[in-house]
Amino acid sequence: MDDASPDAAKDESTTDTDEIWLTRIRWFLAGAMLGASIPVMLGVYLIQQFSAYTATLPPGTAVCGMPMLIPIALFVFVAPIMGLIGGGTGLLLVVIEQRSS
Repeated sequence: MDDASPDAAKDESTTDTDEIWLTRIRWFLAGAMLGASIPVMLGVYLIQQFSAYTATLPPGTAVCGMPMLIPIALFVFVAPIMGLIGGGTGLLLVVIEQRSS
C-alpha cells in the first residue's frame, strides 16, 4: 500500500523540533543555575562568616540570630528570582542564536 496518501498519519514531532526544545531547555537550566548560584554562594559565605564570628565568643555567650536572616532571605527569595532571570537570559540567547543560524 502506498504510504504517501494525504490521509496517512503524520508525525508532528520530528527530531529537529525535539532537538530545538532540548537545546532551549538546556540553555534555560544552565542560565538558571548560573543566576541562582551567585546568591547561594553569597549566602554560604555569610553563614561561614557568622560561624567564624561565633567561634571567637566565649562559651555560653548569647548570640543574636539576626545575621542569619540575610542568608535565609538570599536562599528563599533572591536565588529563585535570580534563577528565573538567568534562565530567561539563557533562553533568549538560544532563541537569538537559532534564528541567526
